[in-house]
Amino acid sequence: MKRKLIVSGSILGILIVSFLAMSYLSKGKAEEKAPVPVSVKKKVKAEEVVYSDALIQLSGTGRVVSKNDFNLSAEVPGKILAGNISLKKGASFRKGDLLFRIHQEEALFALKARKSRFMTTLAGLLPDVKVDFPEEYAKWAAFFDAISVEKNMPDFPTLSNQQEKVFMATRNIVPEYYSIQADEVRLEKYQIYAPFDGAFSEVYAEVGSVANPGQSLAKLSRTDKLEIELPVAFDEASHVSIGAIATITNELDPSAPLKGKVVRIADFVDPTTQSVPVYIELSYEENRPVYRGQYVRIEMQGKKMSGVMELPRRALVNAEYVYVVRNGKLQKEPVVIHKLYENSFLFSGISADLWVVTEALVNPVEGTEVEIL
Repeated sequence: MKRKLIVSGSILGILIVSFLAMSYLSKGKAEEKAPVPVSVKKKVKAEEVVYSDALIQLSGTGRVVSKNDFNLSAEVPGKILAGNISLKKGASFRKGDLLFRIHQEEALFALKARKSRFMTTLAGLLPDVKVDFPEEYAKWAAFFDAISVEKNMPDFPTLSNQQEKVFMATRNIVPEYYSIQADEVRLEKYQIYAPFDGAFSEVYAEVGSVANPGQSLAKLSRTDKLEIELPVAFDEASHVSIGAIATITNELDPSAPLKGKVVRIADFVDPTTQSVPVYIELSYEENRPVYRGQYVRIEMQGKKMSGVMELPRRALVNAEYVYVVRNGKLQKEPVVIHKLYENSFLFSGISADLWVVTEALVNPVEGTEVEIL
């Protein structure tokens, strides 16, 4: 019995001591001061707004076209004969090559006969000239001697006075002379020579077929003078100027770009693409071919723009806003976009005393206090 009382008293004493110890510790913690929260500012990368001049950079893909591309039509009738170049699509030629001929014997003999009749008429007039215009006889005799049915007509003598002019006109010498010259010019049209270096892009007739005046025979494309047709967005066409230098990257030799310059800017908009065609003359290099119909990459400088600033593309928010630091706090501001590049953009429209955030922010909140790095 006595032992039970001792054990119960011990347990009670331990509980009392534990309770008193817990009360003391709780009172001590309650008396400790609660920690004061510390405000942490977010750090951002930013640039001060400074406006200046900038050259607009334009780029795009254009198609190579021939500077001269035209249909070749027959001006005289006759059978088509072979020249020095195969009359086939894709055949190349050099300036001055005989492309093909048209059978001309009939026209040639008719011209010779006409010259012979002219010589007969003039021979019958020489005695009268010697009597009526003795001082002019020598030039007419020399003119008669220079006429040959195998050669083009010599220059017509100068008519010295009114009487001589009337005499020759009434004898049909003057009109007949110029009619013969017209036939000589016409005879040259039976031989078709290449007007430039190029190729047949289309052929509509075969050797041996008969050509008729006005009939399309072939389509010629110039290969030593090429242009690039570059479609430029309508809102960017005003930045392009005549004479602007372009860098052309050819897929066949991308390591060595070619040069060109803007020679024409269309004054209309292509209805299918809503773009303005810009034509760039290509500097031809024979050992670095560029082919008609090929697509090439164009990089060129446009006009100068004043009062703009360039920033990384990642700084743009929803295509029309940027975040600025105003009085140490984050704020979203609208901007005027002048040009969007692949990795940057040109803008204006905000105060020059602000700083623009140049990085993409994660879940930004306006009014957040920030610190500029």
